[in-house]
Amino acid sequence: MTVKRQPSSRKRKQRDKTKADAFIPTRLQRRKVQMLAAFKVPKTRIRQLIINPKTGKPISAHNFDRTFSDDMEIGQVLFELELAESMKMQAVGMPALYDKDGNLIHAEVKKNPIVGIFLSKAIMGLRDNDPVDKNDPEEMAEALKRAVREMKKANGSA
Repeated sequence: MTVKRQPSSRKRKQRDKTKADAFIPTRLQRRKVQMLAAFKVPKTRIRQLIINPKTGKPISAHNFDRTFSDDMEIGQVLFELELAESMKMQAVGMPALYDKDGNLIHAEVKKNPIVGIFLSKAIMGLRDNDPVDKNDPEEMAEALKRAVREMKKANGSA
């Protein structure tokens, strides 16, 4: 049977001091990191904005990585999500939204065929050499359906 020795009081005090001095980020600091990460600002520059209130200096690179690694990823993913939602809304349109009292919550978003064309090219593989009248919504819809079928065929899921 082995007996665990208790750390000396000096080591215990050092460990307790380290925990007490640990940097705890504020909600605002986390949000700032997320927003800057979304725009691909290098973490060395972001770190300069995160000031440790106990020292009055920017936090260390190690501390930044340990504390904000999730926020860096979350910021990028949230931005991509918002961008995708915005592009989808512009491509397909959205009716105006009203609350139960009839107050406008969100104005109508009209379809933007240019965004629809961009998405169909970027995501669905539609190309300019496809014989499609881009001013005819029915022909565009049919071309998009063809592009989806071709993509499914290429991926082996049709």
